[in-house]
Amino acid sequence: MDEATNKSLTASLAKSWLEELDATIQSTKERIHDRIHADLPEFERQLQTSISVQTRLHTLVTEVDSLNHSLHDPESGLVPSLVKTLTAHSTLAQKATNARIKHEALSYLLRCSKEFSSLEGLVRNGDLPEAVESCASIEQLLKDAPIALAQSDVYLDLKRKFNASKARTEEQLSDAYSRCVLVAPHELTIAQSVQVRQSERTLSLSETLSSLSLVSLDNHLNTLRRDITTHYIDILLTQPMSIIEEGFKLSFFPSPPNDEKLESRIDNLSRTLHFLHAHLFTYLPAAKCSSFLQSLCKPVISSVLNNLLISNLPYSFNRLPPFLELVKDAVSFEQTCIIELLGNDSADRPIKAWADGVCGHYERQRRVHILENTRAKILEPEDFSDTFHVEVEVVQAAAEPEVVPIQEEGVAEDAWGLEEDDASASAKVDDSGWGFEDDTGSAKTGEDGWGFEDEVNTDDMDKIDDGWGFDTAEEATVPTGDDPLPDIKPATNGHEPEPEAEDAWGLDDDATADDAPPASEDETNWDDPWGEKTSAPPSTSVESPRPPPAPSIKSPPKVATRLEKLANKGKKGLNGHSPMNSPSMAMAFSPNVSSPSFSPAIASPSFNAKVTQSPSPSQPSLPSLPSAASKLAEKRPPDLSISAPKESYLVSTSMKDIIALVQETLREGREVGDSKSLSPAHESSSAPGSTLYQTAVSILDLYRALYPVVFSGILQSLEGPMRFSNNTLYLSTEIDIIVKELHGSNVQTVKERFCECGRTFKLLSESWYGDAIEKQRQLVDKILAESTQGFTSTGDQDRYDECESAMNRSLQEIRRVSQKWKGLLTKSKYYTALGSVTDAALSRVVQDVLALGDIPELESHQLSELCRILLALEGLFSEDPEKPSFVVAYVPSWLKFSYLSELLEASLADITYLFEEGALVDFEVEELARLIHSHSLHQNYHESEPTSPSKQLRPLIVLLFAQATNGLGKNWPLKKWASEQPRPGGRAENLDEPLSRANVLNDWNPDIQEKTSFYDPLHSLSIPPTPPTLPQPPLSISSSTERILTSPASVLPTQMRLAQIVEMVHAASLLHDDVIDESPLRRGSLSAPEAFGNKFAVLGGNFVLGRASAALARLGDPEVIQLIASVIANLVEGEILQMQDVESPDGEAVPSSQVAKNAWTLYLQKTYMKTASLMAKGARSAVVLGGCADGEVYKEVAYAYGRNIGIAFQLVDDVLDYEAAEDTLGKPGGADLQLGLATGPALYAWEEHPEMGPLIERKFGEAGDVELARRLVRKSAGVERTRALAVGYATQAREVLQVLPESEARAALEALTERVIKRRS
Repeated sequence: MDEATNKSLTASLAKSWLEELDATIQSTKERIHDRIHADLPEFERQLQTSISVQTRLHTLVTEVDSLNHSLHDPESGLVPSLVKTLTAHSTLAQKATNARIKHEALSYLLRCSKEFSSLEGLVRNGDLPEAVESCASIEQLLKDAPIALAQSDVYLDLKRKFNASKARTEEQLSDAYSRCVLVAPHELTIAQSVQVRQSERTLSLSETLSSLSLVSLDNHLNTLRRDITTHYIDILLTQPMSIIEEGFKLSFFPSPPNDEKLESRIDNLSRTLHFLHAHLFTYLPAAKCSSFLQSLCKPVISSVLNNLLISNLPYSFNRLPPFLELVKDAVSFEQTCIIELLGNDSADRPIKAWADGVCGHYERQRRVHILENTRAKILEPEDFSDTFHVEVEVVQAAAEPEVVPIQEEGVAEDAWGLEEDDASASAKVDDSGWGFEDDTGSAKTGEDGWGFEDEVNTDDMDKIDDGWGFDTAEEATVPTGDDPLPDIKPATNGHEPEPEAEDAWGLDDDATADDAPPASEDETNWDDPWGEKTSAPPSTSVESPRPPPAPSIKSPPKVATRLEKLANKGKKGLNGHSPMNSPSMAMAFSPNVSSPSFSPAIASPSFNAKVTQSPSPSQPSLPSLPSAASKLAEKRPPDLSISAPKESYLVSTSMKDIIALVQETLREGREVGDSKSLSPAHESSSAPGSTLYQTAVSILDLYRALYPVVFSGILQSLEGPMRFSNNTLYLSTEIDIIVKELHGSNVQTVKERFCECGRTFKLLSESWYGDAIEKQRQLVDKILAESTQGFTSTGDQDRYDECESAMNRSLQEIRRVSQKWKGLLTKSKYYTALGSVTDAALSRVVQDVLALGDIPELESHQLSELCRILLALEGLFSEDPEKPSFVVAYVPSWLKFSYLSELLEASLADITYLFEEGALVDFEVEELARLIHSHSLHQNYHESEPTSPSKQLRPLIVLLFAQATNGLGKNWPLKKWASEQPRPGGRAENLDEPLSRANVLNDWNPDIQEKTSFYDPLHSLSIPPTPPTLPQPPLSISSSTERILTSPASVLPTQMRLAQIVEMVHAASLLHDDVIDESPLRRGSLSAPEAFGNKFAVLGGNFVLGRASAALARLGDPEVIQLIASVIANLVEGEILQMQDVESPDGEAVPSSQVAKNAWTLYLQKTYMKTASLMAKGARSAVVLGGCADGEVYKEVAYAYGRNIGIAFQLVDDVLDYEAAEDTLGKPGGADLQLGLATGPALYAWEEHPEMGPLIERKFGEAGDVELARRLVRKSAGVERTRALAVGYATQAREVLQVLPESEARAALEALTERVIKRRS
């Protein structure tokens, strides 16, 4: 039917549908009818069943109602009748129970009444033991009380009365105990029986103790233990007491302490304990007796140890024997009383254990006591006036004595022991060990190689003085021949100086024994802090060897004037009179200034200390010179008395106290160790005296650790570290003496600790000594470094004043150091320290001066004057004003500094002469080269170079554009990779590699000697070497797609070299410009043509261009080579344009617009060619080397910036030619007009003043033209308009930079545009 449509639906189709529907309905009716007939019998059966159930239910309900009436009827029902019967039965049962409980309660109460009545009677009669038993039974009875009485009033009342009776019984027992045992501070009574109060009953002590309850007994025993401990144990062991025993009573009476023996205290305690044991302890209940007695053991043991033994442990060894007797008594007391009487464990014997270690206890207590005393001594305020002098002997070389005399006159010996032929006794000049000749004309047979005279009067050989003017009392034998050389040691301490002192320095060698003038004590003006006096020299003097003096000069130079005396300083030294010594020898005992750290331990002489109050020597000792032992042995006399030099230094008196404590501790340790009564009880115990030995070392350790912390403020002062250094040095020497006195196998460990301690103190002394020196060295170095700023620009008066102030401050500081340290140190250490500080100042000055590049004549004079300020330090190294100073011996750089101060004003002839004579041996070759270079260039090209900021403008632009664009170019990865490769145009070191062989180039460059060579006249055909294979970029490196600046900003080696090339091209152009312009000045100094002539100036410029071209080729970039080469052409073109004339039409007074335009075009074109071209193409080249390819805008930005700023720079320069003064500009004012050049201001003035035209046409050639042109420019706005034009170009340069990303380099380029406009020179 759903599928039928209007077209397919017909009557026949609808009829068939109706017929089919009728058939279906009929079939359904038939099925329903059949189903109903089938289920009808079952339905009828179920209906009958339901009727039957309903009937039975009705019957059941009727029967239930009948049963309910039978059960619950109030009158005849079964349940009400049962309830009534049960209630009656319950009432009868309750009555029976109540009657039974009342009977039990009454019976219990009757029993309690009887027991309580009995207890009351016992208490009243005083039968306390029986009362206690009764209380126990009543208490049990109360516990068994019926439950019904537990909360009744009568029971509670009965219980209260019982507790009261029990308490009364306990109270009476306690009272009885208290009256039996009476413990008082000065009396102890133990009664054996006592009568109960208010009764006639007497109780024994045992009954009382046994009747007390456990709680009460414990309380009484605790109280008893406390009272025994307090009143007897502690008191008897801490105070002298006398005991009187009267029956059952002990009485205690204080005794006078002066005649008391400590053993009596132990006896008193023992007597007391035995008394208690006999009269009290035996009556204690067995359950409590043992525990109570053992509880007394610990207080007794503790009191014996703390109050008797430990507290009375002696502080001195002489009191130790009586104490040992006391210890024995204590051990016996422990056995008899504590173990046997009180029952302590026999294995637990603390007193015996303590007694076995009594030696260790004593030593440890002494250690604490000694260290406390030491600490108090160290913490005492420092008293700088409480000092003493320690005399020391300078230890010389073990292989030879300091004095090397000659046996007979006329025999010469050189310093190196080399034999020479002695032809005659005529005047003969010996060569020194260094090869310098002596030009002396004296008739002496010869001198040693060091310039010292070796003549000695052998008759007076037995009166040879030591290096400080003290004579020895004994003679030392000097072996001859091949015998070994023994150590020459002084035989006396030299406490008393001889009346005559010898010239230990050999400064009086010309004076003979007959004509030597005596020196009085009042003739010296030297304030000697060592307390020495100057005495007359003896008749015969023996020279001490000294470091070699400065080399002598054979004959005075013809050209050297001021330096003649300076060069001849060493001449007198060769005769043994000069103090000038070369630094090579001074280094044997002076700090090494070339090393980064100064080690005073090497610089300081060695000493043997000896405490004395005598005055110190008068001259500092110098180290002996090395020589051949065999030669010395052959030429020494067989018997020679030599005294070692002696010096002294200041030490705090408290050091004596420290050493005294150490020695006293060691003495006591020896006594303890030697005592047989203190032998260790166990093999594992330390040996007697070992702790005291260790304590002696701890005293020194305590001082070493505590003093620098407590007195840190003093150690920050100038003299504080030196005082501490002296103290520790003194302690180290005293420790050495102590170690030598220690003997025995049991002190080996202590000796090792002492040796280590001595080394530590010595190292500490050297460390503080060196640190103090280094601190002052750094201070003077800081003063000079920060204030002088490398001595640059000293030609400026303000800078010169700053440098002069710094030099004076360093001079004052060194003098202050001298005042503080003089007299505090030994002379050798004093001069070594002072020399090191002085050397730091001189070395700083020498280093800074030699680091200067070119020194103009004015600055050279100023530097020389500054150096002379520090020459005043020479006086600090002289102890006799009439004798030369020995400064060279202690200041290694003194000769170099003194020569430098003179060389700064010397001529080249002077320097050449001194160099040829060997007077400048202290200078390195490079230093001399720089000095000669500086002197020869006082009027050279470097002085003609611009020194204002404009000098660095061109390379600065190159480098800034490199930083501003590196990383932005397409080829930056390749350029970056190439800069790291060993190839042309790669790493910085490869930029110096020649592209052709050195013998082909024949281009000598002293800076790269290994890569260049001179012309070789012999040249043969050779097979060229195989060129090395150049590294190729890996495939992973390709053109960059990123445009990110490098971070941090970087400059490639090729870009750095480009900046140098640009500056070289600029410098060459200046040389040529000065020739063309005939300029006498360049930046305030003589120009190169004026100083050397036109030929040398032109050749010099060409040479610089040649070197620049070679360097340019090694960059390896054709575009850059083309750009820079075109710059050189532009420079030439610009110079030619500058020579062209500016002409106007005939008969015209006012220039036409075309003429003015031509003039401006010519002027700006010339400005670009000569100035802006190098800046523009240099900047563009930097960008090309950074990887920018064609089509990238950064190359155009660089070129536009350089072109605009270059023109602005030249416009400002033309303005300054009219504005700036000659001293500011560095060249004569109006130079452009003098050269006939019409610059921007003149061209602008031409527009305002027509009369300027003829002047420009004839190039200001007639007289008065220059002055008239300057007036016309001033009257016009030409200067202002030119500056405004420059501002316009600078603004354009700044605007083009906006294309670049922001960076520090771009900001610097922007700032550069402002500086160019605002410059004034």
